[in-house]
Amino acid sequence: MVAIAAAMAVVVGAEFLFRGVLAQVLLLVLLLVSVMAVGVALRPERRVPALCDPFVLCCVFLGQFYVIGPIVMATWGLSPILFFRAPGAEAAVLPLIAAVSLVACAIVGYRMELGRLVADRLPDFPPTARKFPRAVYVGGMVTAGLLGCLGWIEYQGGLMYKLGLSYGAGKSGAAFTLAFNAVITGTIVWAWTLMDGKVTRPRRYVFFVTLLAEVLFFGIIYGVRKYLFFLFFGLLACWSLRRGVRTLPKVRTAIVVAALLIFFSVWGAIRAMPVATMLGIGEASYTTQTSELQYGYFAGVGDPFGTACLVWQIFPGQEPFRHGSTLLVTVLGFIPRALWPEKPVSIGKELTRYYVGPFYEPTEGYSVTPTLPADFYLNFGWPGVLLGGFLLGVLCRVIVTYAATGMVDGVQERASRVLIPTFFVIGLGEVRADMSQLLAFYVMTGIPVLFGLLFFRMDGPTASPAGARDHLEPSLSPQAG
Repeated sequence: MVAIAAAMAVVVGAEFLFRGVLAQVLLLVLLLVSVMAVGVALRPERRVPALCDPFVLCCVFLGQFYVIGPIVMATWGLSPILFFRAPGAEAAVLPLIAAVSLVACAIVGYRMELGRLVADRLPDFPPTARKFPRAVYVGGMVTAGLLGCLGWIEYQGGLMYKLGLSYGAGKSGAAFTLAFNAVITGTIVWAWTLMDGKVTRPRRYVFFVTLLAEVLFFGIIYGVRKYLFFLFFGLLACWSLRRGVRTLPKVRTAIVVAALLIFFSVWGAIRAMPVATMLGIGEASYTTQTSELQYGYFAGVGDPFGTACLVWQIFPGQEPFRHGSTLLVTVLGFIPRALWPEKPVSIGKELTRYYVGPFYEPTEGYSVTPTLPADFYLNFGWPGVLLGGFLLGVLCRVIVTYAATGMVDGVQERASRVLIPTFFVIGLGEVRADMSQLLAFYVMTGIPVLFGLLFFRMDGPTASPAGARDHLEPSLSPQAG
């Protein structure tokens, strides 16, 4: 509440002292950074690595858009898309106040004991002799997911036809996201089994060959970068919780992270060019300019903030608050549009018509992302921003407490307390989108993971048997310190 009041005081004070909107925006950005830093400093459970702490990740992800975003918008501008008038600096004030309010309320929920009480009542899915071997689960998930990816390629008209299309072209095939998330889920659980037991060289080779195939599909053929983020950050989080951050192979991890950062930056600029043209097997009908590369590097953080500014410009003056109706996409999005042509679209797709005007396509092509604070606002107004931030903080506390229970020297040996937090934290990559995308990810990955924990022996041979209580030293208990 103090941070929210400070945000209002910053706007009033900046207007009185500086008589300028840019000063208000700058001071709000600094206030947001300060509030995030306070929340990170007050982390209630420090046994969980910072890169696996959902509150820290929320700050990092939101910071991209609400700290760097205003700077990008003021310096480079937004997408040069027809029919969209780029917002001025004054449009950034309310979204920044919303971000400060959301993070401040999240800190309140994060520090409350409510999250710990909930976590203490969650099951840890102990191993039993009645469960099936985990290799059956891994093989089934990965195989089904890869077959779905091959089916998506055929649905697009074949590999060469797809490579000849630019990014975003082709059939949507939203139902195939079930297969894409099955691949991600199966691969991360597969990695858990390798970390949790002895690894033979053939098993390691098969895993890395499969991983390479997934990188080629998601990175080049499908071309949606978020799945690569889910995949590699999920592997990093799983390793960090299972074996500890200190055991990470520093050099190899740094090389992979650097390669991904370069790929994400460059690919964001040139992915409009068909892959066939890049490889020289098609007609060169598109040329990427240096200015486009520079723009593409920053577009990923500038444009979502611009969409957030758009939300405050049109809600509730031009568009009524949605009152949670946007969440219908979460439960209806898996139905093929061929069976239901009038199926609802996400709120990001609805906002796209303010960008492209008469070229707007209701179900295909370009779409924008409003970010989580803007989605809370367009659904429930300012009360939604405050309550949404509080609930987000409570969930973060639940996850860190659940992950830390039974952890010794930064190592967690129980499968459920590694896998459930891992999928929760990687799903936070959808905070740039909206609630429906975030919940859809948790549905498509959470249900299979819970199914696996219930019916398959995910824990290794050293895990405690069913009914046994985790032994916690007093100094390592959640209440200690």
